[in-house]
Order: sequence, then C-alpha cells, then structure tokens
Amino acid sequence: MSAVAFDTHAAVRTLKNAGIEEAQAEAIVETISSAVGEPVTKDDLRNELRAFATKRDLEAFATKRDLEAFATKGDLEAFATKGDLEAFATMRDLEVFATKVDLAAFATKRDLQEFEERVMSKVQATIYRALWIQGAGILAIMIGLFSLAMLR
Repeated sequence: MSAVAFDTHAAVRTLKNAGIEEAQAEAIVETISSAVGEPVTKDDLRNELRAFATKRDLEAFATKRDLEAFATKGDLEAFATKGDLEAFATMRDLEVFATKVDLAAFATKRDLQEFEERVMSKVQATIYRALWIQGAGILAIMIGLFSLAMLR
C-alpha cells in the first residue's frame, strides 16, 4: 500500500483562493490532516500477523527427528520384548484409540496454507474497507466545511 501525499500548504492556498479566510483555511486543513492519520504499512500488517501461527511455529511442536530421538527401536527392545508388548496391548486394542483414517481428519500442511490465504484475504479486505470509510469521512468533512464557507 502506498501512502497518499497531502500538501497542507497547497490546500490552505486553494481554500484561501476560494474566498475562505486564512485562519479558517488553516483550521480546515489541520482537521483534515488529523482525520487522515497514518496510513497502514506492510510493517503494520506484519506486526498484526505475528499473532498467527507460522509453518515454523507448527513444526516446533514435534518433528519426525524429535520423535526418533525420543525412543528408538533399540530402546523399546531393551524395555520390553515383542511378547511382553503383545500381552500388554494388541493392534485391535490400539485401534480403539486412533487409526490412520482418524488421523487423516487432522489438518494437513495444505489445509494450513489455505487457512492462511483466507485469513490474509480477510485482513486485506478489512483494511481496504477501513481506508474507504476513512476516505468517505474526509470527503464528507471537506464538503461540509466548504458548504459552511459558501454560506458566509
């Protein structure tokens, strides 16, 4: 987004040339300048988006490498034999907890990318809507002030 330059000196001159007294012209321009405020920058957007989880954040939970370092096959064999584990829980017992099909219902990387795209689209739409409203407000102020000046 690019900022719109507003030349306050030129605006005061234009209002004076239209017949408005200098003090009134300066007050009008000052009011418009304060209403415009600071434009939204890419840095502003980046700061707002930092609250959302990034791919790196999600990878920080646990990677395959993390899980491999947690317990290896050798570690498990030293802890219990296959016979010990069969007595403890069978595959059928484990299927009660979660199957591959159950796990497939969780979000994939593509799902997260699509979610990020939808969020970014909504953020951009909200910002553009706010800028349009702000511009309409400024225009209404200028028309009102000009109308007041014309009544004098």
